[in-house]
Amino acid sequence: MLNLGAASASSISKGKLTTLWRCSKCEAFISINSVYRIDETFCPVCVEIPLEFCGSSVSAPEFQFADA
Repeated sequence: MLNLGAASASSISKGKLTTLWRCSKCEAFISINSVYRIDETFCPVCVEIPLEFCGSSVSAPEFQFADA
């Protein structure tokens, strides 16, 4: 698993915030589940390309997300 970090993270939210991102270069679609609000991040495939924000939602702490 790559741990590239986020360019900017701020304020802890109650519950987990899921943000959806898309890379304009390789067309990767990324979902980030975090207790911190992510304002900007980079593509784990292209590494240097900033991702385009697509949306977010707050998930309840008892629900889990998994890869399918």
